[in-house]
Amino acid sequence: MNALVVAPLLIPLATLVATLFARPWPRAVAALSLAGALTLTGAGLALVALAAQGGILASQAGGWVAPYGITLVIDRLSAAMVAITGIVGSATIVFALARDEDPARGRDFHALVHGLLVGVCGAFITGDVFNLYVWFEVLLVGSFALLVLGGGRRRLSGTVVYVVLNLVATMMFLLAAGLLYGASGSLNMALLAQAFAAGEVPATAHAAVVLMLTAFSIKAALFPVFGWLPASYHVAWTPVSALFAGLLTKVGVYALIRLVTLFWPEAGIAHEVLLWVA
Repeated sequence: MNALVVAPLLIPLATLVATLFARPWPRAVAALSLAGALTLTGAGLALVALAAQGGILASQAGGWVAPYGITLVIDRLSAAMVAITGIVGSATIVFALARDEDPARGRDFHALVHGLLVGVCGAFITGDVFNLYVWFEVLLVGSFALLVLGGGRRRLSGTVVYVVLNLVATMMFLLAAGLLYGASGSLNMALLAQAFAAGEVPATAHAAVVLMLTAFSIKAALFPVFGWLPASYHVAWTPVSALFAGLLTKVGVYALIRLVTLFWPEAGIAHEVLLWVA
């Protein structure tokens, strides 16, 4: 069971390493990349089938129990998002292979894509707020390199806008995580949900959640903090733009859904605000 929970991380990570070793052989890189994405899709669909039976799969990295260890959790929502990640990744790789006019760019693309998929899947299955921040950082590193792939002044200027706004959101997220830990003494999502439901957290914890949701709104390009997206996405290579539109902003949306439903399941005002900005 633990192997199934960590599969969404191990598959793209192993594919990333394999594509790096195969760099001298472009066809091998392409074959490994597509095989890795299809394997991730298969693992995601298997997790969807298991989660549909009503159970929640969980694993503690390194054997450390919560709240000290890194908790990985698969429920119906996270399983569905992992499956969608594999499908979007596979489709994008197929499209990139059809549009691959530059072999050097293609080799870099495949390695970076699977580095990005590691971060995306990690964000979907983590059960800890701080590790959600860590996985956001992993996927952002890959996204920065993918956005500027191919070079050129136009791509560089778009990347600067993307980097600056996402770093602002990242710093807001990190500050909010620190405030939340200081107010509650934990960053484990399940324990935080219990504390919020019991009314055992101070007002500063709610303020930290508001700050965190603002950061996720920037990353999800929600109104009115969406200006960075049209300024940057259009400058990327077409397969990169497709990958970003299909996955990256959806990680921000997933984080919004996950935290609002965990911390404020009955907060009608939060749900109304999200409905209108959506």
